[in-house]
Amino acid sequence: MKNLFSKNLPAFAKTLPATDLFSNKLFARWLPVMRQTPVHRMAMVAAGLAVTATAVGGPALAFDAQPHHASGTAQAAGERTASSQGGGTGAAPVSAPGSEPAKADLAAAQPSQGTQSHDSESAKDAKSTKDGKDAKSAKDSKSTKDSKDSKDSKSAKDAKGAKDAQDKAGKAAKAAKDVAATKQSLESSLPRDKEVGIAYQPQSTFFYCGPAATRIVASAQGHDLSQDDVAGKLGTTVNGTPSAVDTTRVLNDILGGNTYHTTSIPDRQPDQAQADQVQVDVMRTLNGGRGVVANIAGATTDVTGATHDFPGGHYVAVVAYHDQGGTVEISDPADVNGADSYWISTTNLTNWMATRGYSSAG
Repeated sequence: MKNLFSKNLPAFAKTLPATDLFSNKLFARWLPVMRQTPVHRMAMVAAGLAVTATAVGGPALAFDAQPHHASGTAQAAGERTASSQGGGTGAAPVSAPGSEPAKADLAAAQPSQGTQSHDSESAKDAKSTKDGKDAKSAKDSKSTKDSKDSKDSKSAKDAKGAKDAQDKAGKAAKAAKDVAATKQSLESSLPRDKEVGIAYQPQSTFFYCGPAATRIVASAQGHDLSQDDVAGKLGTTVNGTPSAVDTTRVLNDILGGNTYHTTSIPDRQPDQAQADQVQVDVMRTLNGGRGVVANIAGATTDVTGATHDFPGGHYVAVVAYHDQGGTVEISDPADVNGADSYWISTTNLTNWMATRGYSSAG
């Protein structure tokens, strides 16, 4: 049996391709011999197994039973394997150990799509968090800067406001000093008492006080106008005459030039400097042969103690002064006491004109 394998099997395995194992040609050639004895039949079976092993596992598997031929046979098997790979038969190449990672290892080495997606989402979340922190930090920084700028701006405004108030106070103090000096100069240079001649006429309607007072002052310069004419120039309505600005405008229109000007008394409680200015303007105007139109409101008391009250406002004319301008004569076109004139202090006249004003030619 051993001799049969040694002599016949190698030659049989080498000469027969695996594809001819069960062909008619094979059986026609070997069957008469193999069926002569049991030994021959066993040899046939062994040869079939060897050829099958060659076809399935390669020559190396078929001849593992022959230890003394193992290295040569393995080398031949390797050569045939290389030849088979180079020939492109389509059989899958067998990787040598260590030469190429298994598919399972490759699959394990490569992250799954789900893992990659999770990592991408994590990266996006991290970036979003960083961007949010950066944006908040920038916003906080801007808010801090804006707050500082706002404080600086407020401080600058406060400082400017304080400086403006200081400048205004300084100007007011200088103006008060100047008017006091002017008043003192006029008291020493102008007559102690002064009066201008006028043609008095009471107002013809309850709302014609403005036209009537303006007509009285214009009469000091020889102009004899009707109250209706003056009312038309002033823009007087049943609601009265708007302001001292209008009486100034009409007097300059009637008398010519820009001799008259308007002085406002904005404060409800005028100070001494404003009273001094009224006194100076009255003295200058009357010594120029003209009168003053005063826009008044509320109540005042004359030198006799009588009260003259016009809550809704009123216009009167100043036509004389006494005591170097310390008291003035009022020509009133509609006095409630029935008097066409009375005397009041210049200080009371100033307070009577508070929040309003007057037209003078000082």
